[in-house]
Amino acid sequence: MSDARTRHSRTCGSACYCPTVYSSADWCPPGLCVSKTGGYRFDSCRACLSTAREDLVRAISTARDQAKKLLTALEQQSHPETSRSSSLYLALVSIRKRLTKDEQSPSAVVAELEQLVTLCAGKLARIKPDLEDALRIARGA
Repeated sequence: MSDARTRHSRTCGSACYCPTVYSSADWCPPGLCVSKTGGYRFDSCRACLSTAREDLVRAISTARDQAKKLLTALEQQSHPETSRSSSLYLALVSIRKRLTKDEQSPSAVVAELEQLVTLCAGKLARIKPDLEDALRIARGA
C-alpha cells in the first residue's frame, strides 16, 4: 500500500473516497466509502490529507487577518493600543512566514503563541480565540 493510502486510512477513519489517493473503492475501509445510493463520499478527504503545519498556517493566517483589520481600525482612530496591535500583527506575519518556509516545526512556535495570547487584552481580546486555536494546533503537532 502506498504511503498516501496508509496515511489517509490512518488519519481519516471516516467515510471518504478520493480518486487522487485511491485508484478504486477497494482501498477504502469496507462499507464506509459507498453511500446508500452507490455513490462515493468526498466530504472528509481535505481534512484527512492536511498536515498539522497546514492547519497551523491556516489558523495563524486567520488570526493575522483579524489583527490586520484591527490594526487598520486602531490606526484610523489614533488609538493608544495601536502599537500593541502592530506588534501582534507583525509577530503573526513572522511566525506564518517561518512556518510556510519550513524553517520551524509547528511545535516550535508554542512559546511565541503563548506570549501573544497574553497580549490579547482590551481591544485585542477579539483576536484571542483565533490565537488559542492556533496554540491548540501547535501543541498537538
